[in-house]
Amino acid sequence: MHAFYYVRALENPTCRWTTRPGGHSGYPAGARLVLADLGAAGVMAQPWRHWCRGRERVIVPGVHGHGRKFMELNHTIVPTRDKEASARFFAKIMGLEYRGAAGHFAPVQVNEALTMDFDNATDFQSHHYAFKVSDAEFDGIFSRIGADGVVYGSGPFSWNDGKINTRHGGRGFYWRDIDGHLMEVLTRG
Repeated sequence: MHAFYYVRALENPTCRWTTRPGGHSGYPAGARLVLADLGAAGVMAQPWRHWCRGRERVIVPGVHGHGRKFMELNHTIVPTRDKEASARFFAKIMGLEYRGAAGHFAPVQVNEALTMDFDNATDFQSHHYAFKVSDAEFDGIFSRIGADGVVYGSGPFSWNDGKINTRHGGRGFYWRDIDGHLMEVLTRG
């Protein structure tokens, strides 16, 4: 008996899935799923590698239903007092693009998988949003924080001490957005 692992094929035609490091195997235009045969043991023989926009994502082998699964956060709703102002601020600091309201939300696409959907609310608590970024992205974000005079700090309880942290051999810092949400960027998890 064979077990199967379903992998979502992205609609972007420049994205490819493969089981061979360094190689690319395509899939038919309009494909929604790529089916990987795990064999009788129900274990993927090797990781699937996914390349998109110059970045590699690896799906780790596991037993279907018992091991790791391909799971990603697709979107989250960020409560705000002014959704458009908050979306513009977030996009500017993070080096992203805000394209305007779409329906009920003011969305900002973070990467090919995640959208931050800013929405107006009258009563909400502060949330914490953490983003793992590359060293180059960190430098850009830190530069924009400094240029805008945004107060930042090294930890969740020291978000205003003007320092960065070096946890796990990387760099990180925190700041409050215009609605009081605690934002964090880190280069190592």
